[in-house]
Amino acid sequence: ENFCPHCPFETETVLHVLRDCTKAKTIWRESTHFTFTQQPPEDILTWLKTNCLNQTAHTKKIPWNTLFTFTCWHLWLQRNNHIYKRKKMSENWTLPQSLPKLPNTISYHHLPQQFANDASKWSNGNRYTLDGWIKLDTDGSSKGNSGPGGTGGWME
Repeated sequence: ENFCPHCPFETETVLHVLRDCTKAKTIWRESTHFTFTQQPPEDILTWLKTNCLNQTAHTKKIPWNTLFTFTCWHLWLQRNNHIYKRKKMSENWTLPQSLPKLPNTISYHHLPQQFANDASKWSNGNRYTLDGWIKLDTDGSSKGNSGPGGTGGWME
């Protein structure tokens, strides 16, 4: 079994990495001001589906599902960097410092106009016009050519 490097005696599952790990809880709380309530644990599919379908405006009028998926992606990236590149997980990552990366991840056409205008400033004036296109961002990591590896993608 693989144990979480941050939570002694806890099995490292995808749900643990994204939600239950002490590092993940800190990032959720500090980045999105989201706190987990004491409730029966959900399975990962229910948890992902519920949050990915929630379009309620949150920080800076960005839909919750956008913040949620961006934060999950960041947590997974941090986990892979820790395991495969031996980089220490950042405890002081916050969403506000990462907002400039959001225009690379999402199409500003789906956000309120005020955010769309701000997005162009964050991306050094480059507008991301994706009408008629599908954008696929990918990320991957491996430990040596024949060692363990992982990959992920984000399609809009």
